[in-house]
Amino acid sequence: MEERIRRQILGAASVMLLIFGALAIYVIYLMGFAAEGLANHPLNPRKSLVEAEVLRGSILDAEGIVLAASSEPGTREYLLGDAAAHVIG
Repeated sequence: MEERIRRQILGAASVMLLIFGALAIYVIYLMGFAAEGLANHPLNPRKSLVEAEVLRGSILDAEGIVLAASSEPGTREYLLGDAAAHVIG
């Protein structure tokens, strides 16, 4: 009976070791080979979060009148109201 329990424990430990090894190999693959592709993927939210923190400059017309200005990161205020937002940018 003791031999049977020892085999079961050894089998379970072997399975766990294989699963852990597969996980380690996958993490190495993600960090070493797929990292750049994942960082540049369009669904990665990190780029949009970084871009939202950028304080954008004012948009001026040919005479230097401010048409749009950023008061805080991620927001834009339009002199002509929201109706001009698509035209101005």
